[in-house]
Amino acid sequence: MAGPPRLFLGLRAGYQLEYYPDDELGFSGSRFAHAVDGSLVAHAESAAGSALEGQIGVEGVFRAAPTRAFDDAALPTASAGLRVAVTGELALSTHIALLAQAELRTGAHLLEIRVLPSGGVGARYRF
Repeated sequence: MAGPPRLFLGLRAGYQLEYYPDDELGFSGSRFAHAVDGSLVAHAESAAGSALEGQIGVEGVFRAAPTRAFDDAALPTASAGLRVAVTGELALSTHIALLAQAELRTGAHLLEIRVLPSGGVGARYRF
């Protein structure tokens, strides 16, 4: 959106199909949810290829019917929240890097969880 290739601000849009597989006694409602999000992205990359990226934005989670199990409060048919993510890449060569990502989401994704954290580590190969 703005800035040189190694240092820029941009926009991101995402979609996630979610499935709630739990067969607890008393489960009712929709097992599927659709999550959409949009974020502002800030990206900085060194000449060697290592990078740091931050994202902040909003998300919406939508389901056909409220979801509940046992005495849990129901997940609503629609909810909105914030989404914050940080990703770092450590370049080992021009094509290979180690990466780590951490993310927090506040939409109503899972029963009994108000803030959904997620993270991952891995390797990346750049063609």
